[in-house]
Amino acid sequence: MKRLVLLIAIGLLLGCSSTRLVESWKNPQSTTFNPTKLLVVGMTEHISARTLFEQKLSAELASRGFNIVKSLDIFSPDFTHAKKTEEDISTLVKMLRDKGFDAVMVTAIKGIEKKKVVRREYYNIYSRRHGFRDYYFINQDIYFHPEYYDIYKIYHVETSLYNISSDDERSLVWIGYIDIIDPSTVTDTVDDYVKEIITSLEKEGVVKKL
Repeated sequence: MKRLVLLIAIGLLLGCSSTRLVESWKNPQSTTFNPTKLLVVGMTEHISARTLFEQKLSAELASRGFNIVKSLDIFSPDFTHAKKTEEDISTLVKMLRDKGFDAVMVTAIKGIEKKKVVRREYYNIYSRRHGFRDYYFINQDIYFHPEYYDIYKIYHVETSLYNISSDDERSLVWIGYIDIIDPSTVTDTVDDYVKEIITSLEKEGVVKKL
């Protein structure tokens, strides 16, 4: 998957029934965060998901007093499709600074994990009380029948907030790792993911609570 590590994005192919904050970190060197202009960009080839994500996150951040610009307002839809060189990224950062931007958020899928688990109805506590012969006989064909299993995906997603007016250790303001579990609908996924981001930013004191 083609991903850029400069702008805020989300590569959602579907949606999800559950999101979970795995870990977050706030840079202790970044004592204040009051950007003049913050860019929100969706890093996915799926324009509908990108559009919805940018709209939802921008609305939440704007309601907390930030001046927000969505990537789709200044870049072409295919902006995130091509790999960028370091020179390309340097040119991009300069262009953003020239346009008055001093902060950017980045969200990117870092990996997709496929899970395969035995369905709850096949957990038979009573069968464990049998001897080995009966237990093995009952369970010997479990690996050959797909109805025994639930298969789902976990999207490991990373969101980073950068101060692009600084190139030192203060440039990374905040980073959060969120798992999107068992995708279902785009709308539910975006709502849940944005909620996780905002909640964590509030707890870390990066943005104010409403």
